[in-house]
Formats: sequence, C-alpha cells, structure tokens
Amino acid sequence: MCDIDEFGLWVEKMNLSFGKTLRGVACVQPGKYGHGDKFSCIIGVMADGRRWFRMTKVRGTSCEAFNSFVDEICNGARRLPALPQITFIWDNLAAHHSNLVVNTVYMAGHRIVPRAPYRPWDGPVEYVIHSIEQELSLRIDHITTDAQLYTEVQNIVTGLNGFDAYFVHC
Repeated sequence: MCDIDEFGLWVEKMNLSFGKTLRGVACVQPGKYGHGDKFSCIIGVMADGRRWFRMTKVRGTSCEAFNSFVDEICNGARRLPALPQITFIWDNLAAHHSNLVVNTVYMAGHRIVPRAPYRPWDGPVEYVIHSIEQELSLRIDHITTDAQLYTEVQNIVTGLNGFDAYFVHC
C-alpha cells in the first residue's frame, strides 16, 4: 500500500529581531509580519519505509504535477514492480482522480482505493506530514533562504522512519 498526499509550507517572514515561524504557528512576540512564499510538497510513503518526495515553489497541485509524481513511483528509476500489485490510497482532491492519473496507475498494473472524505486519521501519510511539520518547526530558526528550507525538509524526509506503525489500521 502506498499513501500519497500533498501539503503546503509557508514561512512567515518577520522582523529579523523577532525571528520567523511556520504559517499557522502562533507568534508570541510583537513584530512586523509578512507572508512568505508557498512551497507545494507531495509525499508518498509505504509501510516498509519507502518514500517519494517532491517540493516545488508553486501554488497548489495540478493534475499534471500529481501525475508526474505518480508516474515517477510507477515507472521511474525506483518504480514499483507490477507484482505484487500495489494499492494506492489518497484523498478526494480532483487532481487525484483525473483520467491521466488513473490511467498511469492502472497501466502500471496497480490499483487505487480512495480514502473516505474528511477522514485524515485514516491516512498514514497524514501522520508523516505532521512529523515533517513538527521537526521543521524545531529547525526553523536557522533557515534563512529557500535553498536552506528545501535542504532541511529533504533531510527531515530522508531521516523519517517507523512508517509501519502508521499503516496498522489500513
């Protein structure tokens, strides 16, 4: 089973004397705040620890971008073999159910089982995303450039383990 989802990262820019924070995290000090740029991330995880990750500086996930990610999993250098058949699970974002994506998965010999809408606790990848955001919040103080943010997120994703516990109820 491979669970895939996307998430956005924003870094709120603030007066340098007061630091910075991830969007949605409360700032307890006064300062001049501004909006940062959005990074769209797509991650796919399996219980055995395999993971695929992409982070780009774009707003949102299009059908083409999501299909490109799924195609990399199904047909890229680290592709999943057709046997045993892999079940892909993801939420109900329109890009996930486009003909392009469905055909890519089926042509590779795999299948899709959509998660129930509005039930993120049924998605193992949701716990992985939370782990990434939590770890990034601990490292955010020394990040000053987009390249550093990208590197830190890549390091966090690479260092994650224990995915099997997230798939217990699937």
